[in-house]
Amino acid sequence: MKAGDLINHTYRILNPIGHGGIGTIYLAYHENLRKYVVVKKIHDRMVSLVNCRSEVDILKGLHHRFLPQVYDFLELEEGIFTVMDYISGHDLKFYMDQGYAFDDACLVLWLEQLCDVLEYLHGYEIIHCDIKPANIMITDRGDICLIDFNISLDGKNNKDLVGVSSQYAAPEQIKKAQLMLDGLPSGHIVIDARSDLYSAGAVFYHMMSGLMPKERRENQIRLKDMALPYDSAIVNIIDKCMMTDPGRRFKSARAILEALGQREKWSSQWRRMTLVSRIGDGIFLTLFITAVCMMITGYQQDRREEFFSACQAYISREAILYSPGQEEKAVEEYYQQGIDLLNQHDFEKLFSQYSQEKANVLYCTGKALMAVQDYSMAKDYLKEAGSLDGDNYNIFRDLAICQAWEEDYDQARESLNRARYLGLPDTDGALVEGQIAYMQEDYAAAYDMAVAAAEGDDVERQAAVLAVISSEALGNYGECLDFVLNMAGRSGGAARYLWLQKGGELCVIALSRDTRGQSNTAASVLESDADFQEKGISCYEELMDGGFAVLSDLYNLVFLYESAGRLFDCRDLLADMFLMYPQEYKICAQQAYVYYRIENDRPIDQRDYTQVKECYDRAVVLCRESGEEPSEDADIVQLEMILEDLQEKGWLMP
Repeated sequence: MKAGDLINHTYRILNPIGHGGIGTIYLAYHENLRKYVVVKKIHDRMVSLVNCRSEVDILKGLHHRFLPQVYDFLELEEGIFTVMDYISGHDLKFYMDQGYAFDDACLVLWLEQLCDVLEYLHGYEIIHCDIKPANIMITDRGDICLIDFNISLDGKNNKDLVGVSSQYAAPEQIKKAQLMLDGLPSGHIVIDARSDLYSAGAVFYHMMSGLMPKERRENQIRLKDMALPYDSAIVNIIDKCMMTDPGRRFKSARAILEALGQREKWSSQWRRMTLVSRIGDGIFLTLFITAVCMMITGYQQDRREEFFSACQAYISREAILYSPGQEEKAVEEYYQQGIDLLNQHDFEKLFSQYSQEKANVLYCTGKALMAVQDYSMAKDYLKEAGSLDGDNYNIFRDLAICQAWEEDYDQARESLNRARYLGLPDTDGALVEGQIAYMQEDYAAAYDMAVAAAEGDDVERQAAVLAVISSEALGNYGECLDFVLNMAGRSGGAARYLWLQKGGELCVIALSRDTRGQSNTAASVLESDADFQEKGISCYEELMDGGFAVLSDLYNLVFLYESAGRLFDCRDLLADMFLMYPQEYKICAQQAYVYYRIENDRPIDQRDYTQVKECYDRAVVLCRESGEEPSEDADIVQLEMILEDLQEKGWLMP
């Protein structure tokens, strides 16, 4: 693959960032979520060893704060790909190679976080099998993130060993891998959670001692036999993780967490003590136990209150998804807050106990994904929400919409029927029917259904979107604009701004159409264009005056001003935009174009293209600072050609 390739119409490849035994890793850009992601292409020779169907079902269901979010597992003609969060920062290997010293607090924090995520994975019978410093990212916040899941084992379905890193792998992993390489039976060797615990211990052994673990495990020098400046409890815990016999290791990651929470019992001094405390007074013992129970009860009550408060705070911010003045970044942050809440370790048992709260958080997170048009992931969250709250027709309505977007029409109708059985309003049902019709290219029916759905308060935003995209397919821009502006006139508050936003978008779409002059006279086309320009500008100016215009709205208003020949309004608006978004290089590129057009309209003896060059230079600098390459941006490339022409004609100095 090369820079610029688009995978599955969603992931734009930027550049390779790593290679491994399983595949090649690329930095990419998620076109829908507008964020950086990692795409790994599985090597062709490894494809037969990867249980693809199992992987996609398991990995996409993983949600933990110390794991990257898995977005996709793709089986395409070009190969097999996994798509995950891009984790900024350096891996642990980087810090170890740089000679960093890790203190007790750092070791305990990262070991607790690693065990927390391993406990989560092992609960799904997933064995990572390749825990090593290069697969442990240290985020910008100082937390770990465990990466690289292409060699994970599903304990139910897959007993093969795809790959190991011999320096950190458990003895049983090494033995099994060797037997497999020799073509000998290896099924009698069990790889389980304790193998990951050995690898975790081996990583921390290396961090603490500076010594790479030996491949011949029986000759391994124990940490406690070295003179190390660490708490003896941590030393003893790591030594137990690295026992050659799996039966002598900790039985689970949870057991390591408990040991870390009781480090005084794992210190060498404690282990040498033989004192046994006795309490002889039965009354005192009773009072002591009662006091402890009261403390525990009080703690649990505080934790419940914190849990309910956190859930309610998240759910109450759901309105952010429908406000026309919200940047997409705010919606993405809302989605991430939902993920963090669902994966908060302290709330794990409470979510199990209070399923309604979990369903509500899942539903809001799913709707956030719908707002950024990631219907595949949204579908997964909505399904889980529906399994916990089977009486909420809103969940099944939105699930049906996602399934329609995914072209799973049978499932969409099944979800729609479930929602109708639960009391779904007719307007909401019309929205789902319209979405199905749109995906099946029956745009006239989709438009009619959108108009009907717009009468429903709960689906007004989605109905507006469906009306506009159906109109774009039909080409009935004028009819749709009349409908949208009529809805704006009937609505108040945020709803009015929503319809104004859609009206402005529709005018931009109409003016960008490729059908001009095909069935109209030139005069009628110009008259129609002027109408769309005037009404679109009116929509966006009111949106801006109300404080609801986001960056994409402002760009659309620039387009409308330019289309109407109002270049000085363009210039002034772009100047205001740059003050609001000083890192947005595309604003500078647009400024250069506008200054170029303004100067072209002046008499020859009054032209000065200096500002064109200044805006171009600023755009190039900001483009590079954003991590993008100016030579790959079409606007900047076009500007470069304009500047070369101006230099050749003597308007600018080379």
